[in-house]
Amino acid sequence: FGFADPPLHDPCAVAYVIAPQLFKVKHIRVDIETQSPLSAGQTVCDMYGTTGRPPNCKVAMAVDVPAFWRLMLAAISAADAVSPLNRGSAATKRK
Repeated sequence: FGFADPPLHDPCAVAYVIAPQLFKVKHIRVDIETQSPLSAGQTVCDMYGTTGRPPNCKVAMAVDVPAFWRLMLAAISAADAVSPLNRGSAATKRK
């Protein structure tokens, strides 16, 4: 799809729940193809409203990338600080 870096769909979905202000979204019609043997399961987005069907989904079009990574790294750091996997490890002793 021409991405310079791999997409992070799941982390972005969680980040949107936590901090929706980081995202620019567009309310559009989204359906899932279930009839075609060639494209079963394909997500179909009516970006231009050509179907006349009402919008049913918010689709993220852009994200504040630096703020997204600050949020992600803070969450990872907070989880690491309380992880039982770190108890008694060399990493814990260095802190």
